[in-house]
Amino acid sequence: MSSNIQVAALSDVGCVRTNNEDNFGYDPVADLYVVCDGMGGMAAGEVASAIACGTVIDTFAAQPLETPIEVRLSLAIRAANDAVCHSGQLAEHKGMGTTLVCAAVHGAKVLIGNVGDSRCYLFQNGACMQVTIDHSYVNELVRAGTIKIEDIPNLDLDQFASVITRAIGASHDVEPDFFVIDLHPGDAILLASDGLTRYVEGASIAELVDPADLQGSCQKLIDQAKAAGGADNITCILLRYDAPVATQPEVQAETPRDVPAEPQVDLPAEPQVAPPAEPQAAPPTEPPADQPTAELDAPTEAHTDTPPVVQTDAPAEAQADTPAEPQTDDSFDALLDAASEAPAEAPPNAQPDAEPAELKTPHPPVPLEQEV
Repeated sequence: MSSNIQVAALSDVGCVRTNNEDNFGYDPVADLYVVCDGMGGMAAGEVASAIACGTVIDTFAAQPLETPIEVRLSLAIRAANDAVCHSGQLAEHKGMGTTLVCAAVHGAKVLIGNVGDSRCYLFQNGACMQVTIDHSYVNELVRAGTIKIEDIPNLDLDQFASVITRAIGASHDVEPDFFVIDLHPGDAILLASDGLTRYVEGASIAELVDPADLQGSCQKLIDQAKAAGGADNITCILLRYDAPVATQPEVQAETPRDVPAEPQVDLPAEPQVAPPAEPQAAPPTEPPADQPTAELDAPTEAHTDTPPVVQTDAPAEAQADTPAEPQTDDSFDALLDAASEAPAEAPPNAQPDAEPAELKTPHPPVPLEQEV
């Protein structure tokens, strides 16, 4: 796991159901985090969410690291859709599918991908903002201009509350949405199934999430959803982005490059004078011999290798429940546009040719699921 990411996750069966069709998972090495909410009845929903969650994580990690993160995530989501579709051909799994919301962290950025009505929230500068846009029947009516969001509480739409218009495994083609977020130290990300967001609204979520206590915040969110009824399974993952830790290399003393070292000279040793001998009678006829002159070796200049100087590089508001518009980034947009049209069977480092569209005006909503 990135040393800059802290994570906590919890899943609960809720107050009514006897089996948990939600699944979550994450790869601490690849920094990928996933929440899936299965549908299909009996055990099929649990199977769909487990297949999608595992396939996304495995496919993303299998891509070469030099492949842009947008391409890796797009291929992973499409591979998950293919896997669920294939398994759905079995009689006992017929009609199954799952929502999916995921976050891929890359440095100080996070790429969010989603299909269905599981959500992502961003906590930044004390504000809570919904990042993803639900692919639900009610929300498609709002996006199409058929109804206004402020009129929803006055309309009899409860029977459509859990009907979604996009899902993993619902068809052989999948159209995920992608959002890019610039992270700042202390920012937090919440990935959650609709078992949480149906019972705990954005303002309450903002009050319950403490980025300094991720595990405790997950438990508070689940407890609040259960206190409000908790008829569905409840799953959440909380991430916190911390500032990168700067490392200071050990600095060793050294001679500056522009100051030459002073040569050291070996001085000759002083001559040793022997004590005078006792006078002895010398032959009077022999004159004293000349004393030889000592020759000194010229001093050798010491050469010092100056080590190089070590250079170190300096370390490198929105309203609650209001969906955020996708943020653009020059380094991400070109690749993200290419990723949305990439086929699932493309090689790991393949780049799609066609540019994907931005978030489109939705096609006429086709209800896919209505939970009982």
